[in-house]
Amino acid sequence: MKLSTFLLKKWIQFPIHIKQLHQIITMIGLEINNTYITKNKYPGIIIGEIIEKVLYDQNKKKCLFKVNIGKKIINVISNITKIKKNTKLAVATTESIFFNKIISSTINNQKSQGYLCVYKELEIYNKKNGIIKFQNNAIVGSNISQYLQIKDYIFEVNALYNRPDHLNILGITRDILAFLNKKPKIYLFKKRTNDQKSSKSLSVIVDNPEICPRFLVQIIKNIKINLKTPLWIKEILKINEILPVNPIQDICNYMTLEIGQPIEFYDLDKIEQFIQIKMAKNGEKFSLNNKENIILDKKTLIIKDRTNILSLAGICSGKHAKIRKKSKNILLIAYYLDPSYIYQTTKKYKLFTHISNRFERGVDYNIQKISLNKITELITNFLKGIPNKIIQIVNNEYLPKIKKILLTKKKINKLIGYYISNKKISKILISLQFKIIKKNKFWIVYIPSWRFDIKIEEDLIEEIIKIYGYNKIPKKTIKTNITFPYTNKKISLNRIKILLTDRGYHEVVSYSFVSPKIQKLLFPDEKKSVFILNPISKDMSVMRRSLLIGLITTLIYNKKRQENKFRFFESGIKFVQDKTKEFGIRQDLMISAIISGYRFKEQWTDKKRNVDFFDIKGDVESILELIGKLKFATFKPIQSLKLNPHKSTGIYIKEKYVGYLGMLSYEIHNILNLNQETYVFELYWEKMSDIIIPKFQEISFFPKNYRDISIIINNNISAFNILQTCREIKTNYKIKISIFDLFYHENIGENYKSISIRFEIQNHHKTLKEIEIDSIINKYIHILKEKFNILLRNKKI
Repeated sequence: MKLSTFLLKKWIQFPIHIKQLHQIITMIGLEINNTYITKNKYPGIIIGEIIEKVLYDQNKKKCLFKVNIGKKIINVISNITKIKKNTKLAVATTESIFFNKIISSTINNQKSQGYLCVYKELEIYNKKNGIIKFQNNAIVGSNISQYLQIKDYIFEVNALYNRPDHLNILGITRDILAFLNKKPKIYLFKKRTNDQKSSKSLSVIVDNPEICPRFLVQIIKNIKINLKTPLWIKEILKINEILPVNPIQDICNYMTLEIGQPIEFYDLDKIEQFIQIKMAKNGEKFSLNNKENIILDKKTLIIKDRTNILSLAGICSGKHAKIRKKSKNILLIAYYLDPSYIYQTTKKYKLFTHISNRFERGVDYNIQKISLNKITELITNFLKGIPNKIIQIVNNEYLPKIKKILLTKKKINKLIGYYISNKKISKILISLQFKIIKKNKFWIVYIPSWRFDIKIEEDLIEEIIKIYGYNKIPKKTIKTNITFPYTNKKISLNRIKILLTDRGYHEVVSYSFVSPKIQKLLFPDEKKSVFILNPISKDMSVMRRSLLIGLITTLIYNKKRQENKFRFFESGIKFVQDKTKEFGIRQDLMISAIISGYRFKEQWTDKKRNVDFFDIKGDVESILELIGKLKFATFKPIQSLKLNPHKSTGIYIKEKYVGYLGMLSYEIHNILNLNQETYVFELYWEKMSDIIIPKFQEISFFPKNYRDISIIINNNISAFNILQTCREIKTNYKIKISIFDLFYHENIGENYKSISIRFEIQNHHKTLKEIEIDSIINKYIHILKEKFNILLRNKKI
């Protein structure tokens, strides 16, 4: 929605600085996408010149002036009588916001055609605050915005989905006034005294009150449709990118922006006998305005007369009974619909309109009569016409009930962590137009009809702190006792996230429901997949069996944007069918990651190098090291259709399977057009979250000794098995073992490889002699020869 400060200030009715307004709009929960300026802030208000003073009514203290406004001379009645001839003033015409003041002003049966503006009414600061006068060089007939260089600031805002009341000026104004602690002074409509009974019998029938509990009809006769839409209404529609069509539609569109209630309108003379809201018949056709026909089913709510369908209720109108250039009598319809019905129907027919957008979020169920009164007032003012009494059908049984929430001071203090006085809390709730009953330690709060989002006590507390001001709550460090981090023998998932972030990963948060195409690519067997009965779309119709689906989607999205270094991780639930579990679904908390592209960003000191298997294996080992389980971990071959069999492995801790890591298969690479090798890991968090507490020992003061050996082994023997065997050999020394080189060469043999192992040896009680070190190394070589039939590589190749 595009919010004009000119229109907004008309509702607020007191001066406010543009910077303060910007801050308040943000604080009440609206996202400001853009701010820009329009030059014509005052449409219909121009520079006029007094020609002569014609009449003076001493009783009413009013004068009639002849005023030149450029193209013509008009009569202007004003209560400011002391104005000299040839004075140039700001004159509002009938196309301005002062239309009502103009047409209501008369003197000696002569009607006013304009209005002399004062600074205060236009919110222009001036010390005298009187009538607006211009210098002699001002051009008669030009808009005052051009002369005064006054600009209208437009805020392009996004309302949250659960705040439909922010889709109109009235709803936004309520929150702004509450934030400023001002009482609402919002003019909605005047009391109508000229209503007449309809001379044409029109029955109204509501067949489905459970969906449409409130339905109102208004007839206005003898309108002058050939009159133009007021310029100021066109300006507001133009700002919101709504094209003017005809005066009736323009006024209805304007009122939707202002109050939030969509209004349907028809040519009364084209309506046959009655208006009925009911379910369509199976196979019934409905013609849209674009001449397209859609086939309806029996669960579609329609509005029709005796023979023709007028509209799909809450979605769009059809071509029958449209307003024409010769229309004289019109029919206006306002109603409240169950939002859940509109959501389902729009999705079924894929008809997403600005009307359905409002109805599916929720329209205030008490605003319909106010809207009809206000729109009738505008139509009769601009287009003349005689309104009949409103026909209203209400079924209170199906109307939403007024919600009542118990709000306790204890809960407020607990959630906010800051003391706000009871008096201030009551004041905020009242300013938001909540009705309250105050007790000793709690409030009974009645929620107004336009606040669909307020459902629980926490929602009320959010409103309190929002209006009170987040910036007013002081920043204080939380005081707590220092405790040993591993006393509960569990490590926080957040700690693992910090580790991965430090290693260059970015966290991803994706939907739990995913595309069945990508899921089937990773898991061809669909029997264990959990399908959604009523999905949002086909691309979100199945619950994820792996977090990799969201990570792969994120990777593809970023690749298309010419990125070349990718490290993403995500934590969340995966869903698998399991008859042994409640509801037949097993939910596992996982932590997964994906890497691809360059290892480092391109720079002159390092050559380009793509990530490989050992990069992601190192990341997994860093996690295992953090939780103290690396020395208990084993990596074994794993069979998986989604992984390359030569570059993947299963992860086991004390022979317990906890996850896997490896490269995605070449088939997946080709189908998804990944181009570069992509590596992933996925771990069952519940199987890893318990931490092995490290044992502390005194640091040795004696030197470390290093020895390296290179061995030749069969390709089928993994380096991990060599390491594991070495680590299982018991000695009286502190020995750290690691592999620092892997080597292949034709002189070694086609099915063999060379591995270089480094031993770090230390004694806590003495300095080791050479003969003792050699004895230790020989022990390791002997055991490796017996178990793996290794050969020592003693010469360079």
